[in-house]
Parts: sequence; C-alpha cells; structure tokens
Amino acid sequence: MLHIAICDDEPVHASKIEKLTEQFLAAQGLDAAVELFSCGEGLLASDTPFDIVLLDVDMKEGLDGIETARLLRRKNDMAILIYISAFIEFAPAGYEVNAFRYLLKNDLDRNFSACMSSALEQLNREEEHWVIHTGGEEIAVYLKDIRYIESTKRIVHYHMALPEGCEYQCYDTLNDLEQTLSAKGFLRVQRSFLINLRHVRSIRNYWVTLDDSQQLKASEKRYAEILQAYTLWKGRI
Repeated sequence: MLHIAICDDEPVHASKIEKLTEQFLAAQGLDAAVELFSCGEGLLASDTPFDIVLLDVDMKEGLDGIETARLLRRKNDMAILIYISAFIEFAPAGYEVNAFRYLLKNDLDRNFSACMSSALEQLNREEEHWVIHTGGEEIAVYLKDIRYIESTKRIVHYHMALPEGCEYQCYDTLNDLEQTLSAKGFLRVQRSFLINLRHVRSIRNYWVTLDDSQQLKASEKRYAEILQAYTLWKGRI
C-alpha cells in the first residue's frame, strides 16, 4: 500500500489536492492511505514512512515548507517530495531537499496526474534490486540502498546506506558497472568512485558531499561535466 501525505495550511487547497490524489489513485486502481496535515510540525510528528509527500511551500504559521522538507529529509530521505506553491520563485529551494517536482497551484488540474504518474515510475525504479556476487554467494540489495561504489584494482567495494555502514566486496571493474548503472542514477565522479546520486547532498569546489556527510574528491578535469550531470538529476522538479 502506498502512503501519501498532503501538507497545506489552506483547507481549500488541501481539499483540492486530496480530491485530485483520490481521482488519480482511482483511475490507476491503486490502494493508498492518504493523510492530511495543516502544518509542517504535524507532518514531522507522524511516524508513517510516506512514499510521496505533497508539500505546500509558503505556509504562514510555524514551519514553512522549505524548513519542513529539510527536517523531513533527516528522517525519511527516500520519500518522493513534490512541492506545491502559488509562487514560482520558491522553485530553487527544491534543489536543496531533492524535490522531485515543483507544481504551481493554478496549474494543478493540468499537471497533477502526469506528475503523479512520474512519481510512481520513480518509486518502481527505487524498488529495483541489484545482485552482488561475493564470497561464492549472491546478495540482492536495493539500488537505492547503495551509497557509492569504490574500486581498488580489480576489487569493488559497495558502501551501503542500508544497512548503515555495511560493505560488500567482489571482483569487478568500475568501467563495467558504470555502463550499466549510469542509466540508473549513478555517476562516475573520478576513477575510483561511482556514486549514487540519490545520496548526494551537494557538489561544490571539486568535492562531493554525501548524505552521511562523507566527502569524496571529484575529478577536476571532468568537474564541469560532473556538475552538469548532477544539476540535471536534481533538476527533475
């Protein structure tokens, strides 16, 4: 079952988003639990692991949507976050919290269904497995749980986000892995590192900062190319 949160401090808009969500789910024949919140504090207090969060940016009292999203990412980094606002000028804030899309309230009737369809496609991709051959056995992991892959000669090390701190090793080459995984959200930032863009917090001054605060050096020669690829990935809002 999908878990969807709607957070908007204006009842009229919250009701409209809920109606559009229910219409979309019915059309797709999907079962989902939809919860409404009138403030960021209420959303953050919930223990539900939401798959999709539809969040108003400009809430008038308490936490605004930007700060709510920052705090939400600390407890649920993989939720698909869709910003909804009456003002386009808030759109750049979505980059900071890896927002999936940015919808304008006056365009909801036209764009909502397509946005939700894309969100479901993304969710399905996030559930994709990857098989690691190590120590004579096959270990299936979620692609989304691989933080980055490191190469030392003919051995590659899978550094996992979940289980936190877990590492798997096997014989392979980063060149071969890059050919397959580049289409699945992974980016080669230097000869030894293939990173999962889902876990990148920022790329600045030739350094990649991951969501666990670890920093990896990016190739200076390919830095412009790397930054462009990262911007395109983050720009899916």
